[in-house]
Amino acid sequence: MFTSGTLREYRHKYRRVNIHAIKNWGCQILKGLAYLHCHDPPVIHRDLKCDNIFVNGHLGQVKIGDLGLATILCGSHHAHSVIGTPEFMDQNYTK
Repeated sequence: MFTSGTLREYRHKYRRVNIHAIKNWGCQILKGLAYLHCHDPPVIHRDLKCDNIFVNGHLGQVKIGDLGLATILCGSHHAHSVIGTPEFMDQNYTK
């Protein structure tokens, strides 16, 4: 159970977060993405943002959630549609 809600909620509640916690969360997020991308075929999240990262502040764990826009990368090394939250997308894709 993730007691602290999303990463966005956690940051609003706790304005100052220890740099070691931030580094730990970053490593966990990268490991989660690597896990998804290492499947055969790879799973692409496509909507990674603070609202989709869930925090257990007590244990220092984060989990990637909301895979509703995720896709499986088949056949090529590129997704064929541009999808996600515009505020968090590369500007090259939002033009």
